[in-house]
Amino acid sequence: MSNINLVDPNKFTNSNNQDNLQMPKYEDMHIFAELTSHRRERSVIETKMNITNLVVPIHLGDSSKVYNLLGSNENNEFTTNWSAEKSDKSNLEGFGIESIKVIVNTSFIPQVDIKFVDYRGRSFFNNDNSPYRMLFDFPPPIFKLTIKGYYGLGLTYLLHLVKYNTEFKSDNGFFYIEANFVALTFAPLADIPFRYIIQFAMLDDQTSNPAKNVPPKNTYELILKIKSLYSKLPQQINDLEDTRQLKDIIDMNASIEEAETFLNIMRNTDNLNEDSILFKLTTSNKNIEIINQISNYLSEINLENNNATPLVQHKQLCIGYLYDLNPITGTSIKREGYREKLTKFKAKLWKILIKTGAGIIEEELVIKPLKNYNEAVPLYKVSDYIYLDLTTAYIKLQLKKQSNLKKIQLLNSNVTSKINNLIYTELGMLPTIYNVFNIILNDVDTFFNQLRKYSTLAETHHNKYFDSIINDPSLNEIKHDKLYSFPLVIDTVNKTRIAPIDISNKSPERFPELVLIDKFFKSFGNAQNMLKSFEASVAKDAKGNNTWMPITPKDSSIYSYNLTNPFFNANLLDQLFRININRFYVFNDIIFDSNNKSTYLITAHAEGEANNLFNAILNMP
Repeated sequence: MSNINLVDPNKFTNSNNQDNLQMPKYEDMHIFAELTSHRRERSVIETKMNITNLVVPIHLGDSSKVYNLLGSNENNEFTTNWSAEKSDKSNLEGFGIESIKVIVNTSFIPQVDIKFVDYRGRSFFNNDNSPYRMLFDFPPPIFKLTIKGYYGLGLTYLLHLVKYNTEFKSDNGFFYIEANFVALTFAPLADIPFRYIIQFAMLDDQTSNPAKNVPPKNTYELILKIKSLYSKLPQQINDLEDTRQLKDIIDMNASIEEAETFLNIMRNTDNLNEDSILFKLTTSNKNIEIINQISNYLSEINLENNNATPLVQHKQLCIGYLYDLNPITGTSIKREGYREKLTKFKAKLWKILIKTGAGIIEEELVIKPLKNYNEAVPLYKVSDYIYLDLTTAYIKLQLKKQSNLKKIQLLNSNVTSKINNLIYTELGMLPTIYNVFNIILNDVDTFFNQLRKYSTLAETHHNKYFDSIINDPSLNEIKHDKLYSFPLVIDTVNKTRIAPIDISNKSPERFPELVLIDKFFKSFGNAQNMLKSFEASVAKDAKGNNTWMPITPKDSSIYSYNLTNPFFNANLLDQLFRININRFYVFNDIIFDSNNKSTYLITAHAEGEANNLFNAILNMP
């Protein structure tokens, strides 16, 4: 009960720190819900025979930009006592909300499902000028939902329409609309393909820097650098000395685990049978303690200081057989084959132990006889055993295993550190969650900044050249209407939606929207060219050799893992030519300023450069 705090909602503390009771505000105790829609303007241009007309829907205007979807007051009388349904005027009272469902997830993002009802379709579906049709606007309006319970304050959510379904029920003639909304804060991101985010970051800067130690400046460059890293990293990791040592130790531990498995199941092998027993032998009094599993012997070993000798002087680990006793004479009844079974078992075990690297020698696996005084044996109390001493071999096995585990931990740390250094060298950063999302979210910001930039430019352009865009002489009354960016252009002859290319060509300046679209499409070709150049720079032949031949110091050195296409950013033939000339100057300084003017060397480099140019031209978009 100590974790429960009881609070009286009518109790308050006055200025004198005295507790008082106050009367609740009964006028605030009510249930309330309201859904309003806020239209986002969009211009609609109709074109016919080179005549353009700005269409203004009848229900648009200052008073209709915000509308209450819970009901329209046609007669300025707020009442539900009668219906305003008349045949001579529009009826809007037949539209309403049947249910509202709000779900708030763990990220406190509301998901709202609202079910609308249209009475026999009179207020929405069969009314072309209904303000409720704002629900189907594109772009969708911003919705504001306010809900309040009986107690407390109201909550207001700004919502974005995600999808809707309509249904007609023939039993009552009603139309139903089930609409799904999410919070407006994150809603735009759900409607934008991630590829758009990548491409918009490359609109103004369509170059890429594949150099090492330089962080990627956008998501696409990050993808290319990571692909390059993945193509080089496996070989670089395999070439590390620590990696080779780690692999050897892991293989050694696998042999140790194989030996442990063999010892644990040895009584079920073909070499031994169920008559064999596993036991601890106390050397001082020859006492025998039978155990079920070989791991039970670990309690007798101290592995802390890599020295188990002091503890094993008292108890040994053995596997063997107990000979039967003649109850009359007290002598052992020798069974044939026990020693042979242990000998075969020892040989098989030795083949496994020799691969563990634990320093075990075959002479440490000794088969011994044992006469033991045992109180459990009636009459003569003497037992006769033959056994294989596993003590030294098992201890060395455990010591080696512990040593290997420590080495694996150290080598793993070293390899991880070196891999991080290799990654940092290739990417110019560590691919942490923060760094990766920082690049991606910067591109998201760039996407919205570009949209904002071109939307502003477009509105400025359209209103500056309004007369050349809207040229219908009969529309003098709308000459001063605002023309929004990204207008919807409709060809009334073919009744199709078209791009405003012809209208833009008649304008003194090109539509900024079309400039944006052109840059957007060109960015795809540039991205494809960058990808082909990258793939050419890391391509290998059947023998595993890089097909791209470095030719000058401007390229990466031969036999490295960092080969880069020397024509990486060349998109046009003149760019290829300029790069080729620069490379020739560098190559000329190297060859002719040195004492070595080998014709073979010049020919080899010339052929390699010709091959590079051919492949670069072949892969150009």
